[in-house]
Amino acid sequence: MSKRLTKILVLIVIFSMQLTGFSNIVNASEGYTINTDASLTVKDVVTVYSVENNVDLGRLEPGQTFYYENYDSEKVFVRIGSVLGYLDRSLVTLNENATQSNSNLEYVSSLTLTEETEVYSSETQEKIAILSMQEIDGVFIDDSTFEVLIAGKKGKILVSSKIVLDETTETTDTTEVLPDSESGVVEESNDTTTTEPVQETTVDVSTNTQTESTTITISEVSSTTFTTNDKFFEATSRTAIYEKKDGKLVRVGAVDAGQQYPRIGDTGDWHVIKFGNTTGFVKKVYTIPSDGKAIQNANTFYANSKVIISPKLNIAVYDTSSGVSVQYASLYQGIQYPIISDIGDWLRIDVAGRIGYIREKDVTIPFTLNDKFFEATTRTAIYEKKDGVLIRVGAVDAGQQYPRIGDTGDWHTIKFGNTIGYVKKVFTIPSDGKKIKNANTVYSNSNVSILPKLNIAVYDTSSGVSVQFASLYEGNAYPIINDIGDWLRVDVAGRIGFIRERDVTKAFTSNDKHFEATIRTAIYEKKDGILVKVGAVDQGQHYPRIGDTGSWHVIKFGNTTGYVKKAYTVPSDGKAIKNANTIYTNSKLFINPKLNIAVYDTSSGVSVQFASLYEGITYPIISDIGDWLRVDVAGRIGFIRERDIVFVGLNYSSYNLSFAEALDMQMRVRPQTDKYRNNAAYVSSSSVDVFNGGSITGSSVNLRTSPDLDTSANIYKMVARGTAFILLDNNVTGDSFNGSTTWFKIEYENQILYVHSSLASSSSRIAKTKAVTNIHADVNSTSHIYGTVSQGALLRVVSEGTSWNSIGIGAWRNATSDDTSYFLNPINFKDDDTQKYQFLDLRYFTDIPSAELAQLLNGKGILSGTEDIFRQVASQAKINELYLISHALLETGNGTSPLATGVVYNGKTVYNFFGIHAFDSCPIECGAKKAYDEGWFTVELAIAGGAEFAKNSYIYNGQNTLYSMRWNPAGMAEKGSATHQYATDIGWSNKQVHYYSQFYFGREYNLHFDIPVYK
Repeated sequence: MSKRLTKILVLIVIFSMQLTGFSNIVNASEGYTINTDASLTVKDVVTVYSVENNVDLGRLEPGQTFYYENYDSEKVFVRIGSVLGYLDRSLVTLNENATQSNSNLEYVSSLTLTEETEVYSSETQEKIAILSMQEIDGVFIDDSTFEVLIAGKKGKILVSSKIVLDETTETTDTTEVLPDSESGVVEESNDTTTTEPVQETTVDVSTNTQTESTTITISEVSSTTFTTNDKFFEATSRTAIYEKKDGKLVRVGAVDAGQQYPRIGDTGDWHVIKFGNTTGFVKKVYTIPSDGKAIQNANTFYANSKVIISPKLNIAVYDTSSGVSVQYASLYQGIQYPIISDIGDWLRIDVAGRIGYIREKDVTIPFTLNDKFFEATTRTAIYEKKDGVLIRVGAVDAGQQYPRIGDTGDWHTIKFGNTIGYVKKVFTIPSDGKKIKNANTVYSNSNVSILPKLNIAVYDTSSGVSVQFASLYEGNAYPIINDIGDWLRVDVAGRIGFIRERDVTKAFTSNDKHFEATIRTAIYEKKDGILVKVGAVDQGQHYPRIGDTGSWHVIKFGNTTGYVKKAYTVPSDGKAIKNANTIYTNSKLFINPKLNIAVYDTSSGVSVQFASLYEGITYPIISDIGDWLRVDVAGRIGFIRERDIVFVGLNYSSYNLSFAEALDMQMRVRPQTDKYRNNAAYVSSSSVDVFNGGSITGSSVNLRTSPDLDTSANIYKMVARGTAFILLDNNVTGDSFNGSTTWFKIEYENQILYVHSSLASSSSRIAKTKAVTNIHADVNSTSHIYGTVSQGALLRVVSEGTSWNSIGIGAWRNATSDDTSYFLNPINFKDDDTQKYQFLDLRYFTDIPSAELAQLLNGKGILSGTEDIFRQVASQAKINELYLISHALLETGNGTSPLATGVVYNGKTVYNFFGIHAFDSCPIECGAKKAYDEGWFTVELAIAGGAEFAKNSYIYNGQNTLYSMRWNPAGMAEKGSATHQYATDIGWSNKQVHYYSQFYFGREYNLHFDIPVYK
């Protein structure tokens, strides 16, 4: 059977009387977005009234912040849902520069309220309002929550309902696709009706005090179908009128229950009606056929005029044919609709072929491009576009008229200073401009601009009295025409006005090089994109500017720039400045003020405060001059008390140990130096026997017990280049190496050993000590002792003498007390721009970019290209990456030493980049053994292993600076002797810091220093 059944929607609602009551739910068409930078704060409970009819809409809760659309001297205009309302301005505080609210809500439903209803914030859950209005637009966000906009703030109404929507319910979308008669859809026969069986359902209706049962009969019946002969329809419920826009149906109005309307067409499930100058569409499902006899206001005479109106809100259309006003339709907010004629306070229109009337006060007449003027219906803002954003810069006043210079969407464009301003059309009406008596027809703006100290009035004096017609807002630069005594002439919106000179300050130009502070005001610094207060300039003081950016002066502030608001300053010639900094530069020392501190100018012979530095900021000093520190603030030399600051990253560690005691302890362990590496050394001729011998010329050479290469079991020891030996035989035949089978038979450490002839020379004279022997710096026994060797030690003889033999002993020799004292004393290095890094706390990774570290490592042997390894290892170990690299470069001779390039130990190639266990007596063998034991078989493993060794044994074990790693003052103070020192070289820490200066000097790294203090 070919049938089309349409079910009647049945809502089964279980009400909770503890919450709000609702009598019906209907669909609405609007969406509304609040996007304003003006907010208000409610001081006390305030009632909002409808602009349309002064009906009480509800009350806003005290302490809450909302957003308003406009205001005048007595009222503030806000929107409750889609309804424009107003409230008493005296009961709220306006926050002109509030953060924007971007709350938006598409009104797809409306809710009818049967009693006062509480609204709760969607964000904080606080109660924000109590509604008195009967109907509010919004949207259901779930079955029990209806969301609304209350003065720009999202709120929710709690609905204790279970709502079941049948598939035939009117959609809540604001647009629908118009059915296409050629779509290929086959419609079922429209000449039959069917009645479904009646069902019964029991619904429990509960309150919080009692329960009662009610039986509700639910009838499911088909709708009556229309034929093409039906010329009228009657609405069975209030339902929307749609208009086709861009291929979609958009809600533009509504027809009312019980009212009848002529049809001008039929398309699928829709009636076609006359709507303005076009057609409208109404869903058949909410209508029944009618004979139209009830219609008494059919339009048979009137034609639409060319005048178009736009409703300010959803408005009623009244039929007055019965002698009383009966609503029969609605026009929705913001649509454009033609009128027939204007009859006083009412406008005559045609809706659906019926004559109706709407209130003139409820609509606006849209502007056309031919409209040259507008009148403000309420005081409203003037906006200026800055950086793509519209900013409030002034206002026009209610009842005043203004010339338009253009039109852009919802905005008028007006002349505003030397640019254009924007005024919202919604708060204006077209005007002929005849009220304007002060139009500017002769004056041009000068090159002088002013800054209002506050929001100021602009007066029209053309009538003989001063009448405010506009405002200029605080802090916005504006050009003047000329200065006429206590007043300034300006052009605002093409009208001549006057402002009080006392209410403004002169604006700065790019040629102004100085300013004077009219009041004490803050200095700001930009940190992470935010301006933060870091100091202050003082009233009456003058300062040089190094730049200009919008409403701010740019000044020199430490090693960066500071910002001072122009609003609290006036231009200056700078002649009052007597302490301009023309010679000093900032040092690398930084301070933190313990509190907000004064900066004094002493150029006049007395101390005059001219600036402040705020507590906790980091600021560079120029120099330390006793109890005072010299600084540069805003390009002026000033002085601050040293007692009021702490130095940044600078810690002084005091030890219960005198410097003399420390020096004595160090001298006992024979510290080494290479200072005398090129000086001659001597031993007494009587203390040695001299033999023919030689020295090792290869690097990392194995001495063997036999001239065989087929086994490692005969390796006695690995020795370094320059190792001396006594030659016993220079022509021993053994295994071939480097194309030769010739080996040397030698004596070394009282052992008979062998070395291949290609790895040694045999042309030296070698001295062998008869007993423990001192090596002297000169040919007398009282000279400085470079070193002491044991009985049987072999020394290369440079020249033989009767009483003394000159010998070669290599670079490392005992340091003198004076040498050691110099390197041990922190005072010699703490203020040096390079040597101060001996005291850098190495417990901090400083994140030097890989590209910069690569430059340091480039060409450094096996370490070239390892910058990422060093960075990763240092970061993971939480130690300074530059320490790790510079230490490795020092210990490996820039990546070229045997332990760096790899030594074979027990059949495995091992690496040791930090000289760990490479003792003076066995540097290669002992260093290689340590690397083997630790498993340092790759470059990466050796770097990581060395870092962990330095971290655990020194940096995180109380020796966190290069100085303390070398000298360990804490260990001396605790144990009474020199102990746990990384190196014997007195210049070890001194030699590593040159790289630090290269990377850190003049850069913004967060560095910490720890300087030892001996008692």
